[in-house]
Order: sequence, then structure tokens, then C-alpha cells
Amino acid sequence: MPRENVLIVDDEKLIRWSMRQKLESWNYQIAEAETLQEARTLLQREVPDLITLDMKLPDGSGIDFLKQVKQSHSGIPIIVITAFGVVDVAVQALKLGAYDYVLKPFKFS
Repeated sequence: MPRENVLIVDDEKLIRWSMRQKLESWNYQIAEAETLQEARTLLQREVPDLITLDMKLPDGSGIDFLKQVKQSHSGIPIIVITAFGVVDVAVQALKLGAYDYVLKPFKFS
């Protein structure tokens, strides 16, 4: 049975590492991107089953990437993750099709 693929898009290395460790322990296959450009390149090669997406990245806004992904791959669930607990950004992300919104720091159950 093939493993489900998760694309982690976050500029913080420690966040990517901790998410990778936990998700791999749950038997997910992981791809990582530190920038939106890396995420776009990975998305051209393989369509993940889930994307975790940081809102603030060095080369752009997670909201803009969310819009792009929803236009080209509307079926991919996207969980938005950010250290900035701004309610209007959360509402905007959910209206644009994000599956959920999580604030950093977060704990795995």
C-alpha cells in the first residue's frame, strides 16, 4: 500500500524537522520546501496528498501560494501554519479553501 505524501512548506528548519519526525513516525512520506519557489518546483514533480503551509516565507505570502494551489490542484487539503495569530488572515485562508489553520507553537497529540 503506497504511503500518503505530505509537503511541508516552512522556512524554519526546526519546524520542518519536527514535523518530518512526527509524520514519518505515522508512516507518511515527506517532502520539504523552505521557500515558495521550492514548493512550486516540488508540486510540478509530484502532487502531494496534503500540504502544510507557513504564511510568511522569505519569497512571498502563503496566502498567494494557497490561491495558486487551489486553482491548479483544488483537491489538495492545505493546513495553514503561522506564528502570527491574526484572525483576519485565518478567516481569509479558510475562505480561500484551507482545510484548517494552526498557530505556532503547536503540539502533536
